[in-house]
Amino acid sequence: MGKHRSRLKILANILSVVSTNSGAKKTHIMYQAYLSYKLLVQYLNDITESGLLKCGNGNC
Repeated sequence: MGKHRSRLKILANILSVVSTNSGAKKTHIMYQAYLSYKLLVQYLNDITESGLLKCGNGNC
């Protein structure tokens, strides 16, 4: 039986990766947060729209 993470846990994991590795690119975040690219893009859109994360240098 697999263990599912809550949405909040995934968002916290993404923000943790970004804060530890300033300037982290999508691929790095994807691997560190154990997410598919499709899910990562959805979560990044939600995080940036809520104002918790700003994208820079064409990343995000």
